[in-house]
Amino acid sequence: MKNIPSNKQSKFVIFLIFAFGFLGIFSLLLSEISLPDVILKDLPPEINQKNLPYLLLVNPSILFIISTILGFFLYKKVELKILPENSKIAKDGFIKSSLLGILAGIVIVLLDLVFRNYLPNSFVEFSDANSLHPLTRLFYGGFTEEIIVRFGIMTFIVWGGLKILKKRNLILVLSILLSSLIFALLHFPIAVLAAGDLTFPLASFILLANFIAGVIYGYVYLKNGLIFSIFAHIFTHLL
Repeated sequence: MKNIPSNKQSKFVIFLIFAFGFLGIFSLLLSEISLPDVILKDLPPEINQKNLPYLLLVNPSILFIISTILGFFLYKKVELKILPENSKIAKDGFIKSSLLGILAGIVIVLLDLVFRNYLPNSFVEFSDANSLHPLTRLFYGGFTEEIIVRFGIMTFIVWGGLKILKKRNLILVLSILLSSLIFALLHFPIAVLAAGDLTFPLASFILLANFIAGVIYGYVYLKNGLIFSIFAHIFTHLL
């Protein structure tokens, strides 16, 4: 069974993964993001349509740096991985992660159909008027969010949980659930900003859609590695 690339090649691939994650933050500038005037008027005067895209870079930049540092210090200690161990695992992992990513996308589309008529008009208008650039979907959605949530947050939860309990299987399940909940909650600020208010249907939609997708990505990270949770996330966005 052939091993996945040499050590130097593996390091180069890992470097590319995190370089793309970093580029993902700046790819937000390629997307057209504008808030309705009715919402802008209630915000501080320093926030306007012109500087809004730059302000949106602050939080993910901080989270990305912290998550990258945490992940690199801890992922080997808790026996998680970035790359697959051999070519057979790589092939199987790509197929499974692609299918699971498509499944996550189907779930989100179905939830959108169910909740759309109950969501605030301002949120629907914001969603319809603002579209993510394809490179933003690829780099930010695929790489940046997976590095922040799975590689950083989920890895940290596994490490912390194992310090408290020695029941690895239980901790791994909890890490998927907790990191998925955090993943969903991280989507709340922009939703509230767009809607102007957090209604129950909006909260339910954001929570369910992102939590279910997060569970799928967390499972893929646990079973196959970070690169495959990235593939899964990318396929969700492609769908």
